[in-house]
Amino acid sequence: MAQDETESLAEIAPDAGMLPDDRGKRKIIELHGVTVTVKSLKFSRQHFLKIDSFTIIKDVSFYSYEGEILGLIGESGAGKSTILRCITGQWKPTSGSVSVAGIDVIHHRREAAKRFGYVPQLDIVGTYDHFTALENVYYFGKMYLSGVPDEQIRQRARELLNILGFKDALMNKKVKNLSGGERKRVSIAVGMIHDPEVLLLDEPTTGLDISLRIQVLNYLKNLNKKLGISVVIVSHDLEIAQYCSKIVLLEKGLVIEFGDPEVLINRLLPCEGRSIKLDVTELNDEVLDALREVSDIKFVIKTGRNDVKIFAEEIDRKMISRVIEICDLMNLTIKSITLDRADFTSYYRIRSKMEKDKVKQEKESQDLVS
Repeated sequence: MAQDETESLAEIAPDAGMLPDDRGKRKIIELHGVTVTVKSLKFSRQHFLKIDSFTIIKDVSFYSYEGEILGLIGESGAGKSTILRCITGQWKPTSGSVSVAGIDVIHHRREAAKRFGYVPQLDIVGTYDHFTALENVYYFGKMYLSGVPDEQIRQRARELLNILGFKDALMNKKVKNLSGGERKRVSIAVGMIHDPEVLLLDEPTTGLDISLRIQVLNYLKNLNKKLGISVVIVSHDLEIAQYCSKIVLLEKGLVIEFGDPEVLINRLLPCEGRSIKLDVTELNDEVLDALREVSDIKFVIKTGRNDVKIFAEEIDRKMISRVIEICDLMNLTIKSITLDRADFTSYYRIRSKMEKDKVKQEKESQDLVS
């Protein structure tokens, strides 16, 4: 028998039962200094084979406490999938540590795998079309829960599907006849059947329209609330932020922000995220530049064809009057001017642009030196 199957939990995870913070909760997911570097062969200019190294993620650190919902957010190529593979043990980091429920994933992958459920991006990977929703969850339960009575597995499957909004008629409908959102919920139930401590989801809202995306996220929140399950969502959809206790914001393999979404918004944006929302007859770059030249205005972002959000040090009558004055000078008709509050989408657009500008400036500086 393999060593990691014979070791006691105390040997594998000596701190698994400890409470490391004053909130009385343990860390369910923790990554510290995780770097993944891969090597590839390529031809040099002299037509010789050359080994190149490429770093996918660098010095990634974050954590989540039990019962929290953690979101990993970033564009394609930001490193989200690589981090998820490190958490599941599919990819061994070049350096750093990864733990799930206090268990070292790198050295004790099999034991760690018992602690998490995994929901893949493609439902076709995790469900069988010719089975009903209930049969799918029951079937995977039989695989995962060896020795557990059939009726107990069936009852667990029914309970999960109930929490996810399935009535008897829907439970007994074949998966091939379900909608995209319903299929996703079956995949979630499959990932939950063995009662894991944490549920990992890879792009759970991809391919769904806005109403179904919100529906799936609401059901995940319901699972989290009713069962106390910790959740990690990997996504490029910014809607997930409003459901998360913490978010990890990724940009080109680096963690650029980590924390409570509201705290991050309030820390970056002036006036605790309050803004002026302006809708005019014709918005162009000249108008945007004029607004950005006002000293107390910190950020200006387009939110539609002819509307814009303005973030300033003070949102008061004086600032509103200044905005109206600029519109008058540029012969713009104001359709509406209202007070608004920043959402995560506004925050992300501003923060992401700041990071891209920083990288661009660093590259330009390096080019000048070289």
